[in-house]
Amino acid sequence: MIKRWVQTALDIVYPRHCVVCGEPCGETERYVCWECMADVEWHGTGAFCERCGRDLEGAATEAFVCGECRSAPPHFAVARSAVHYHGTAGTAIKTFKYQGALWACDDLTHILEACWRHHAELQSCEALCPLPLHAVKMRQRYYNQSEILAKALAKRLALPCFPDMLRRIRLTRAQAGLPASERKKNVTGVFQVTPRIAPWVRGRRLLIIDDVMTTGATASEAAHVLMKAGAERVCVLTIARG
Repeated sequence: MIKRWVQTALDIVYPRHCVVCGEPCGETERYVCWECMADVEWHGTGAFCERCGRDLEGAATEAFVCGECRSAPPHFAVARSAVHYHGTAGTAIKTFKYQGALWACDDLTHILEACWRHHAELQSCEALCPLPLHAVKMRQRYYNQSEILAKALAKRLALPCFPDMLRRIRLTRAQAGLPASERKKNVTGVFQVTPRIAPWVRGRRLLIIDDVMTTGATASEAAHVLMKAGAERVCVLTIARG
């Protein structure tokens, strides 16, 4: 209660400014203003692949799996993303991820939670697992944005979160700079289940958390390692789809 009073007083003296447009937010407890939030383009509002969640052109009258998932099925059961990675969402995520704007976490977690509640197929998961950074990247950035989001979401959903369930054992090139054909090769063998947690993984339904999903190669490789460790089912939830 005291913490909330102090925060309210600070908000009055130093009004919050939107991380996207820089204008005053006009209210407390937000760092993305309503005007910018209204510009967010939600993902999966039309037809989409039941497996990877990719938006599809046209309409679908029944469950549909895209050609890529049929020809090379990912190791996760389903993947869902809340918004498209451009405009307001893209700016907010980049500011949070690369510029240390950790105060935007609550706004981004709101978006993640809305997606989780919209997709019942995610709600049977028992624990959250953020994608880890390699130690070198962690030293450069000082924080793992996926871990921060996973912890915040786990608290809202009253679920356990295991930030160290997976370890990234090989330093890779950035996926964003690679063509789709090279992304799978780049992340093959990059993850390992932490030995002390491995026994707990067996028979569990797990939810991988990340900020952005593009081809899904990284998430699929993480799911592969968890399934090999005995997980019953692995799903993926991200803020945005690139």
